[in-house]
Amino acid sequence: MMRAPAPSLDLDEVEHEIRHGFRPLRFSPRIERQYEADTGEGRCRHMIRQNYVGLLVYHGFLLTDYRVIGDVFLLDLILHFCVMTPATVATNLLLARCPPRWLRAGAQTLAMIVLALTIVVVTCASRMPDRDVLIFTIILVVLFMIVMQGVEFVYATAGCAAIFILFAFGMNTFDAHSADRILMADSIMAGVMIFSLFGAYALEQRTRAGYLLTLRDRLRNEALEITSLRDALTGICNRRALDAALLRLLARRAFDPSPTSSVLLLDIDHFKAFNDTNGHQAGDRCLKRVAAILTESVRSDEGKVYRFGGEEFLILLDDHPEAEAAAVAERVRARVAGERIPRDPAGSAFVTISVGIASGRLGGETTAEALIAAADAALYAAKRGGRDRIWPPLTVDRAERDPDGLRAARA
Repeated sequence: MMRAPAPSLDLDEVEHEIRHGFRPLRFSPRIERQYEADTGEGRCRHMIRQNYVGLLVYHGFLLTDYRVIGDVFLLDLILHFCVMTPATVATNLLLARCPPRWLRAGAQTLAMIVLALTIVVVTCASRMPDRDVLIFTIILVVLFMIVMQGVEFVYATAGCAAIFILFAFGMNTFDAHSADRILMADSIMAGVMIFSLFGAYALEQRTRAGYLLTLRDRLRNEALEITSLRDALTGICNRRALDAALLRLLARRAFDPSPTSSVLLLDIDHFKAFNDTNGHQAGDRCLKRVAAILTESVRSDEGKVYRFGGEEFLILLDDHPEAEAAAVAERVRARVAGERIPRDPAGSAFVTISVGIASGRLGGETTAEALIAAADAALYAAKRGGRDRIWPPLTVDRAERDPDGLRAARA
């Protein structure tokens, strides 16, 4: 399963990697880290499963070993059950911890080299006439490492080099074989390894290319998702993002409905008159400026600002009772008024906002729809009360109900 892309990863970087290729089988550092984060755990699980399959097949060869190298069968049993079985279990325990790639691939490659060594040892120790057949089972070790385990090309190359040296040494111990026969055997093994490595390179390149295409699609989808959650004019979160935030909040409150959430519904005063006087382009600039002021005024640990529609904005405050919410509302109202955005060409009046406040325990006795409706009713009360104010008003009595929370909200 692919994880979320790293924060520093962008679509252009992935597109560049797709266009220009990656012949050394390495991405740029950031994409390489993301590739390992997305695929490393899955590769470890795959290797663990394959190791147990390989160990089962390896022990299955004991049936033929008994007939081919019966004179050293006890040594063969010791290598099977006292060397390779513990080595495989130890490797799998390491892989279960999802180690970094160098340790994962290095441990697997080393295990394959040890396996090839055990084959050479029992072959050289035996004096049975058909013992030379056994050494060719090293081909299966190579295929297991490259095809079954998919060890990365660089590590597979190093493993093949070490295994070939072991094979060549084992062949040279057969005094009855002519130099030409040994040379032919070495050539066959070298050919198997070369073909396998070419296949490993091509497979890893296709795997990485497929990953890049998948990553590009994921980044594109996430970019579209982010765009769909943003208001096109102001750049802040839109109603769709608000709906998603409320769903997440309700899901949390299903387990703990005790914290109080608050909604601030804000409206730019006399905005229709502003548009009629200054034009719609000036109205758009006003909306963007007010949105920026609101975003700057609300800390990330307090809540988030959403464009609710038209000239209305909504601030969702999680775990903020009424007194704290009122302090935040008064802060943003004062900030907008303090910006002194001209409401008419003469500059005789300035843009202000009215704020309605509603608080309740979401997931308990209060629904999101009821909370927003209550904030809307409070907003209209603020407008009827003269605009450029919050409703319910921040009074001494309300502050005394929650003095600590009020001081924290104003900090």
